[in-house]
Amino acid sequence: MAAWSFSLNIASPFFNVYMVENLGFTASMVGIASIVSTVASLLIQRRVGRISDRMGPRKVQLISMFLIPILPAAWIFITRLWQVVLLNSFGGVMWGAFNLVSFNFLLSLTPTAQRARYSAFYQILITLALAGGAAFGSWVVTEWGYQAVFLWSAVGRLIAALLFLRFVPAASEDNRAFVKA
Repeated sequence: MAAWSFSLNIASPFFNVYMVENLGFTASMVGIASIVSTVASLLIQRRVGRISDRMGPRKVQLISMFLIPILPAAWIFITRLWQVVLLNSFGGVMWGAFNLVSFNFLLSLTPTAQRARYSAFYQILITLALAGGAAFGSWVVTEWGYQAVFLWSAVGRLIAALLFLRFVPAASEDNRAFVKA
């Protein structure tokens, strides 16, 4: 998840800046673009919860992790507000799914007796990864521009999803019972 967070923040600080500087969007247009993903996320949450109960949070998380890299890559082709609205609607659905299941899945992986320690370590590691990603993204955008930031983020997200698939096991039965309780 550290690789995932690092990759996310390579591009995350730059989407709104890109809309203003390169696409000429107004503050209202940026606001509309931001609202769309939140609304899409809210609309999908209940359905994702049912899907997660049926498939398990790891599978739902993996599906979203393999689709989310499309988002920054698609920004390379964005030229109009309607495209951002469409992309952010898809992104809201994917992020709604990811956010709903990732916390539950994290709980299912941690030993009950050491959950607070694992959670604290996880938060520290993720915060460092986010800061590192933003720093790297700042360097990339300065050297090669926004398109490179979007591409680096997409590739990094895909690599992180592959690492997650390879190295993160399914939750144990004992911990799954805790999450359902």
